[in-house]
This record gives sequence, C-alpha cells and structure tokens, in this order.
Amino acid sequence: FIVKNYYMTLNMNYFILSHELLPALQNHGKARIVNVASGAHVGVTLDKEDLLAEKNYSGWKQYQRSKLMNIYFTQSLSEKVKTKGITVNCLHPGFVKTKFGHNNEGLAKTLVAIGQNLFAINEDKGAATSIYLADSKDIEAVTGKYFVKSKESKSSKQSHFAADREYLWDYSEKIAKSILGN
Repeated sequence: FIVKNYYMTLNMNYFILSHELLPALQNHGKARIVNVASGAHVGVTLDKEDLLAEKNYSGWKQYQRSKLMNIYFTQSLSEKVKTKGITVNCLHPGFVKTKFGHNNEGLAKTLVAIGQNLFAINEDKGAATSIYLADSKDIEAVTGKYFVKSKESKSSKQSHFAADREYLWDYSEKIAKSILGN
C-alpha cells in the first residue's frame, strides 16, 4: 500500500504520526499540530471510487487531492482533540522555491524551473506561516482552520464537504490499523 501511491502515503504519515504523538501532546497541556496543505487543493474533489488513483492516475491531480486530504485531516483531527488542549491547523506556504517538480521530465520540469525562478519565494518566507501557527499567541485557541500568509483564509468549497472528510477519516483509520496492528 505505502509504495503504491506516494501522495496517499503522505496523508497516512500525517495521520499515523499525529495519532502516535497524541498521548504525549495531551500530557503536555497546550499543544499544536501544524499541517502543510497547499492552495493546489482548489479545483479537485475526493474520488471515493478511485482514492488511490489506481484506475486514472495523474500526478498533478493526485498531488492536488493529497492537499485536499491534508485539509480534511486537519479539520477532522481538530474536532476530535479540541477538548484536549490541542489545536490543529493547516496552511498554504506559498509558491516556494524548493526542489519540488525537479524530478519531472521535459516541458514540465522546464516550466516548474522557470516559474520558481520568476515567482517563487525563498524557503524562509515559505516557512513563515508554519512558524506563526506553531508559535503565535494570537491564535493559541484557533483550531481546524486554513491559513495563507499567516492569516486565516477560506479554503475551497470542496474542502468543506463533510461526507468526504468523514469518509477519508474512516478509510485512514482502517489503513492505520492494518499498518500498526491495533
């Protein structure tokens, strides 16, 4: 399973790591979980019939869906831990000049490189919202939200589909149980 779909693996990493850390976070008192999503989530929906994109794979579409899944996960976990002194938020870091897309070939690789050179922000600026969410006193009680440029922002209409969010949570729980054996 983990090798089959890289983007679903990313979401399972968020899910499993958070669940494994929850006891320690609860013992800490006030704690924060910060998930990196992306504005790339706009324009896609969860494909429940082909969640792992085994029938119809597109690298970009699955990346977009993985970012939508990050938002769903953030919202679900936030609801589940809100009475335990833990906040859970996610963010769009901006278009950051990283090695993202450098493994593409041909025109896609060239377009990513040009776009990064012309429009991307550096990694320090890209990390600013993550740091803000992890440390700012201004949002210590804010949970289940999506942030852009250190400000709460509205995520896509699709990211508020409760049925899809619940479906993904239940699916992820089943996968986590099979991986962790509990």
